[in-house]
Amino acid sequence: QSVVVHCHAATAQAKIGKLVCLHDPKTGEKLKKKPRLLKSYQTATVQLHLAKSICVDTYGDCPSLGRLVLRVGGATVAVGKVTKIY
Repeated sequence: QSVVVHCHAATAQAKIGKLVCLHDPKTGEKLKKKPRLLKSYQTATVQLHLAKSICVDTYGDCPSLGRLVLRVGGATVAVGKVTKIY
């Protein structure tokens, strides 16, 4: 599915590559690898493939450049942090 990634002032089209793992929202420990779907208020590690390059940094290095929002059709569907850059 195609989503729009908003990170600080930049926007880019992206596709969700794969759901890597599901996390416990309180402790952050990994619960399940390769979940089939995400429900409301679940936390997960997700791999995104952007259509164009945008300037981001990991949340640990620079929190303001490490936050992002995923939107579909103008509705916010997810918020998150950049944990790794490929």
